[in-house]
Amino acid sequence: MNVVEIAVRFTVAWLAVGLGLFVATGSFRALHPTAAGVGRQPAWRPLYALPFVLALALLGVGLVQAIRAVPW
Repeated sequence: MNVVEIAVRFTVAWLAVGLGLFVATGSFRALHPTAAGVGRQPAWRPLYALPFVLALALLGVGLVQAIRAVPW
């Protein structure tokens, strides 16, 4: 692998990590009981659990690929 390919792979992996964190944070905030607001019944929405799990998987894959991209 040349330097450009390593840089591109590392950058793409960290973008995947950032996207995973962004989606996971939004899904976690929607799943959190206080997100329903004061005086409302906390609603656990199962549709937010799927993006949360997928975002954590994307985060894990991005971290693994970032570690594999760098030639140790």
